[in-house]
Amino acid sequence: MNRTYIVHSIILLTFCLSACVHNNTESLMNIDINGLDFKSSQLLVNNKVVKGSEVPMDSTLEFRLYGLHGFKIINYKAFIGTSMFIEDSSGKVLFHHEDIFSKYDSLGTDTSLINRQLGIYLEIAPPMKKGACYIWHIKIWDMKKENNYIQSAIKIKTI
Repeated sequence: MNRTYIVHSIILLTFCLSACVHNNTESLMNIDINGLDFKSSQLLVNNKVVKGSEVPMDSTLEFRLYGLHGFKIINYKAFIGTSMFIEDSSGKVLFHHEDIFSKYDSLGTDTSLINRQLGIYLEIAPPMKKGACYIWHIKIWDMKKENNYIQSAIKIKTI
């Protein structure tokens, strides 16, 4: 896939000491949990919590998990895998990132950092189009324990 045509995405593992905030984002997303779990989640646009599916073009959408746990721990480290893709209403995949945290494959990540907060970001930009509907798929898995994951499908309408 031509990288100039791909949705610009910024993926960051964020580590914050903020308190858990409980928001109902159930109507915007489907979440499938198998083994891994979390305390709460938020959807944010440009660092502000949103409750609807409308996201402005040229903004940053974040899926944030608090209290992520359930990983097989090796030497106080968790080995997290994360993938994402965005598809339009016809099912065409506009962008796919196979393993966002691949640079941590052999290093692992301190479990206390993952437990505080995990943020996954998507830039809302071309080839996405204003007024269109999309689904942002995210999968987080334990690289050291088979069938240990969280999957989400987040509905987006660009405005």
